[in-house]
Amino acid sequence: MKNRFLIGEVSEYLGVSRDTLRYYDKDNILKPSVIGKNGYRYYTIEDIIKLSYVIAFREINISIKEIKDIINNCTLEQLKKVLQDKESDIDNKILELKKLKKTVSNFKYDIEKTIKLLNKIEIVNSPIIFYEELADGMDLKTCKIMDKFNSYEYLNEVTFSSVIKKEFFKINKVESNIVYAISGIVYKSDYIGNLIDYKCFKYDKCIHSIFKINIDITEESIMYLKKYIDGNNIEIIGDSVARFITFENKNDKTTDYIEIWIPIK
Repeated sequence: MKNRFLIGEVSEYLGVSRDTLRYYDKDNILKPSVIGKNGYRYYTIEDIIKLSYVIAFREINISIKEIKDIINNCTLEQLKKVLQDKESDIDNKILELKKLKKTVSNFKYDIEKTIKLLNKIEIVNSPIIFYEELADGMDLKTCKIMDKFNSYEYLNEVTFSSVIKKEFFKINKVESNIVYAISGIVYKSDYIGNLIDYKCFKYDKCIHSIFKINIDITEESIMYLKKYIDGNNIEIIGDSVARFITFENKNDKTTDYIEIWIPIK
């Protein structure tokens, strides 16, 4: 049985470049075991088997230093520990990717929802929304509050928001009737008890809509809601929550899209 293989043969067989094999040789990770009378260096079958392990370890991002230790001096228990650590790293990365995918899915859903419901009005149950008002407006404390909200695994879709006092719909004046806030949504009521330090918005019956603004919420931007409320003699029973859900930028002009829930009797 043939037991001598030139670098070109090994490169083709294992699907790795000659430069990679030369690097493994130069860095003492794995050298060809045989030097022929002609001066050529040859890999043996055992070398090829070891190289296949090296390639597999690199594919799972085990460091060159660790691979060198594994190939040259490593017991089964030591190898098991290296692989257990790598398995743990992979599990953590999977969790992070799942979180990232969820965030992407939420953004995509908000865009689809905005396209479908812009300036349309429906009567729905509200989700469970927890929020903290920003008494001093947006300042350095805002980032800390945002970070705190994001630290709760069960608090979803954390975003900048506004609380619109119910008095606004009576006097039609934004000034002093809108307060900035940070809010998030809880989808499982089991976690409500963990958020008692924050205000909770949950109503069985709400006017729900999405509207757009250029800078801030104005009387004009939600006038269509006030007309609907007045025209149908609807009684508002609490403050409303308006959440910034997406945006677009055309010709250097930014438009924000706001999702609002107005609690009604």
